[in-house]
Amino acid sequence: MFLAVHFCDLQLQCRALTEPAILVCKDKVVQSNPPAQQAGIKPGMGLASAAALCNTLAVFAYDEQLERQLLQQIAQHCYQRTGDIILCGSDCLIFATHSMRVLYPDIEQLFEALQGVFRQWVQHYRYGCAPSIEAAEVLARAGTEMITDSPATAQHRLEQLPVSAMRISSQYHHQLARLGLGTIGQLLALPKAELRQRFPYELLDYITRLQGQLGHVRLPKKGRYYRFYQPSQYFQRLQELNFEIDESARLLPVMTTLCEHLCAYLRQMQLHTQKLQFSFYFRELPTQLFTVHSVAPQGQLVPWLTLVQVKLETLSLDAPVIAVQLTCEQFSDALGESQNLFDKRQQGLAKQQLLGVLHARLGAQHCYHLHCTNAHIPEYTQVKESPLHSYSISSSSKKTAPLRPNFLLEPQVLSEQVCLLRGPERIQSHWWQQQLIERDYYIGENARGQLCWLFKDKHHGWFVQGYFA
Repeated sequence: MFLAVHFCDLQLQCRALTEPAILVCKDKVVQSNPPAQQAGIKPGMGLASAAALCNTLAVFAYDEQLERQLLQQIAQHCYQRTGDIILCGSDCLIFATHSMRVLYPDIEQLFEALQGVFRQWVQHYRYGCAPSIEAAEVLARAGTEMITDSPATAQHRLEQLPVSAMRISSQYHHQLARLGLGTIGQLLALPKAELRQRFPYELLDYITRLQGQLGHVRLPKKGRYYRFYQPSQYFQRLQELNFEIDESARLLPVMTTLCEHLCAYLRQMQLHTQKLQFSFYFRELPTQLFTVHSVAPQGQLVPWLTLVQVKLETLSLDAPVIAVQLTCEQFSDALGESQNLFDKRQQGLAKQQLLGVLHARLGAQHCYHLHCTNAHIPEYTQVKESPLHSYSISSSSKKTAPLRPNFLLEPQVLSEQVCLLRGPERIQSHWWQQQLIERDYYIGENARGQLCWLFKDKHHGWFVQGYFA
C-alpha cells in the first residue's frame, strides 16, 4: 500500500497569513487561503475579479521552484520517520508503507507518526491510500481522507471518483467525456483491447498503473513528475517576507528561524559547520551576500545566534529586503564532546567562541594569530594566520626550537646600556635569498630589568628586535 499526502496551497500556507491572500500566475489565481475563500475567491479566477471581491487582498507571485524546495524540506523531516519517499509534482508526497511494516505494523500508526511533521509546516492537507502510486495520488488530491490497509476498499473508492480526477491531459478528459464515461470505474470496466484501439499507449500505461497491475514499485521513465527522495548534501532554505524590511536589526527574527532549521538539520545528520551564507533578496537590486564564520565547526544554535547578532550590527542593507535565504554546503562530522566540567576542552571551547565573536565584530583583516614557521631568519619565523584555520605545534618541535622572544619587533637601533647574558648566535641568510643577512644575536638585560633580544650586524651596529615575556 501507498500513502499519499497532498499539501494543498503549500506555498501560501507556509507564509502563515491571517488576512486574505492569494498566489497569482499569469494574472490567474493559483492558490487562496481560507480568509480569501470566505470572500468568494477561488483558484482559476482572474486577478481583477479577485481584487474586486476583497479590497484588503494580499497578492503574491506563485513560484513553482520555491514550492518544490518546500516539499523537499518536508520530505527531509519525514525521512527521519520513514524510508521510501516519492516526490510527486511540487505539492504531494507518497510513502511506501510496505518497507516500514516492522516499525509501523499498520498504516494508521505510520500516518500518526508523520502528522507531527506535517503540522510543523501546514495546517491543511489531504491524504489517501491505494495499492499503486497513481491511485494513491488521485485519492489524496480528491480529498477522500481515507486511511486503510484494504486494497479492495481503496479500489472501490477510486472507482467512484470522476474521470476528471485522473492525472492525465485535458485532451484525454474531453475524449473520455465524449464517450460518456463519467467515473473511473466505468473506464476500468472497459476491455483493454477496445481502449488500445481508441487511445495511445500513454493513457493505457497510466490506467495499468492506476490499477496496480505492475506488481512492483517502478516509476515512469519519461518525465520527472515522480522521483524518489534522496537526502541532499547541502542545506538551503528560503524565507519569503510578508513585508519589506529596511533595517538590519529587524532581520534577526527571520535569520533566527533559519538558523533553527539549520541546527535541526545538523543534529539529524550528526554534522557541524563552520560557515553560514545568507542571501538577501531585493525587488530590483542584485542579491546581497552576508557570510558568518565560526572559528571551530559547531552545530549548536546559541553560539551561531551570538555570531549572527554581532555581525548583523555592522550590516548595511542596499535596499529593503523581500526574502532571506540560508545556504550551507561545507560540513564536518560532529565528534562527541565531553560535558565534564573539569575537562580542559571546555576552556578551549570558550576560547574558540571568544575568537569567533572577535572575528565577527572586527572583521577578518583585524583578527589573526601568529603562526610559527620553520624559517631560521627572525623576519620570516612568524606569519599572520586567520583564526578560522586551526593550527598546532608538535611537542618535538617545541623541545628542539631555539630560544626566541614572544614579541618580535622591527629592528630598532639600540639606545641604552645592556648587559649581555647569553650569546652570540650566528644567523645568516642563504646564498639564493635576495636579502643578505649576517647577524650575531644576544640575550641581554637593560636597566629596567627587561630581557632583550638584540643583534650586531656585519657593520658592528647594535639593534633590538624583541623582548622576552
